[in-house]
Amino acid sequence: MSDAECGIAQHKITTRTEGGLRAILSAGCNTDVSPVFQLAARRRQNSQPGWPAPQGRTLMPEIMKLFYACAVLVLLSMHLGAAETNTVRVALVFDDGPFPDHTPKLLDLFAREKVRVSFSVVAKNVATNAATAKAIVTAGHELNNHSYSHRHAKDCTDAELEHEIGGAQKIITEVTGVTPKWYWPPFLEVDDRIRAEVAKAKLEVYSLKQVVVSQDYDRAVSAEEIKRKATTNVKDGSVILFHDWRVETYEQLPAILAELRRQGCVFLTFTELAEYNRTKK
Repeated sequence: MSDAECGIAQHKITTRTEGGLRAILSAGCNTDVSPVFQLAARRRQNSQPGWPAPQGRTLMPEIMKLFYACAVLVLLSMHLGAAETNTVRVALVFDDGPFPDHTPKLLDLFAREKVRVSFSVVAKNVATNAATAKAIVTAGHELNNHSYSHRHAKDCTDAELEHEIGGAQKIITEVTGVTPKWYWPPFLEVDDRIRAEVAKAKLEVYSLKQVVVSQDYDRAVSAEEIKRKATTNVKDGSVILFHDWRVETYEQLPAILAELRRQGCVFLTFTELAEYNRTKK
């Protein structure tokens, strides 16, 4: 093969390789690799058709370096994309407190684990345990209105239901200095009467995408079963429901958090999860 023919062959190989790599990158890489292709272009200027290839040199090693560099970028981009896709965003909620014998232990555990959660508090308990309620806020967790005394709405007169929702909102705000955004109804019961009182109190009923129930409210459910239920069928956008007062829940939480993290979970507050779920619709 003549020198001119060698130059033409190298030019074709370089051009075709660059085209193929651009196609690969367009399928899976968001990284700017234009500097790499600019280098290839400068090299190609020295091997235009009709020009002899430089004596003792070949572009093939540089072409292979270009290929491997781009392949690494593609794999890295795909890995980062997969990691984002596999993230499972959840909110942990702890109902019925605050309780001075239980809530502080949870707060210490969450501080160690660097986890923020939502506490759905009962206003009667907030009034009785004001210091504990304030400690929840100081620790950076979110408060939800979980009614005044945790009654079934169907058992309440209109005036009683107003106190359960609107009255609770006033107490929680006055004691903690924080105005809850969300109403988290006892027993997850919602009807038109509840919606009307929630609107009157300038609250929102928390809208669930999916709830994972640990069933720790049932004392017949064992500690190991609480862990299993809290970590099974957890999907992106889920709320995982616990209760502040259950000792076995506290004892299982390190293992529960470890397993949820193994599944790719990151922990959000109610408000953060609600905003995320809105953007995913």
